[in-house]
Amino acid sequence: MLCFNLTKELYKKCRVKYINYELRYQVLLEFIGCILVIIMTRLFLVNNKNFSDILYIITLGGWGVFSLYCNIKNKKILLKKIEKDIKLFEELNMFGQCSVELLNEGLNVKYNSKTKIYPWNIIKNALIINNDLYITISSVEHIIISQKAFNKDKSSKDFIKDLEEYKKFKTYLSIIQSI
Repeated sequence: MLCFNLTKELYKKCRVKYINYELRYQVLLEFIGCILVIIMTRLFLVNNKNFSDILYIITLGGWGVFSLYCNIKNKKILLKKIEKDIKLFEELNMFGQCSVELLNEGLNVKYNSKTKIYPWNIIKNALIINNDLYITISSVEHIIISQKAFNKDKSSKDFIKDLEEYKKFKTYLSIIQSI
């Protein structure tokens, strides 16, 4: 069992880092899309001699400005969502002393006033962000475990390995039981 103190600052810091992590991949995909737009526009201009290179530049410029605007707007929306999550956590009295435990049924998380068991089949992934463990349950639920919860004997990497092995074992057992 891991025990730690979940604070507003820790929650916000980890959520912002995770959003930045997700946005990096989104920007990478947009960069690949940009290369495809450049190639398609260039092929169009080569095949159609009536247009000049100014259309090429205008198309790329417009696409770049629109992409930048969407990324900035998306990040602002996500930051507002984090603030709403923090207010919800405060209302439910979920900041403070927390504990996490691996059970047969799933991941057992005890907050100050609430205990929740997340079944193994809904846990999506686990990441280490700034030495804090970040477990994604769904697009709206996340568990953040402070690095202070881990001692010298058990690191966050060891916990992730245990989590993955436990999840695989439980999935394997459920497959056998369904046969």
